[in-house]
Amino acid sequence: MDILKVFGTNLRYYRNKLGISLEKIGELCNFHTTYISDIERFNRSISQII
Repeated sequence: MDILKVFGTNLRYYRNKLGISLEKIGELCNFHTTYISDIERFNRSISQII
């Protein structure tokens, strides 16, 4: 099990389920939208936010 894939998949699933845009979740978390998108696509490590 790859934690990056689990986290990215869950982030996208729950963000879409709640109807929250990348812009809104980026604003709420104080991260740029490209960072959130990279996490959802498994292109960015989440170790920087933990």
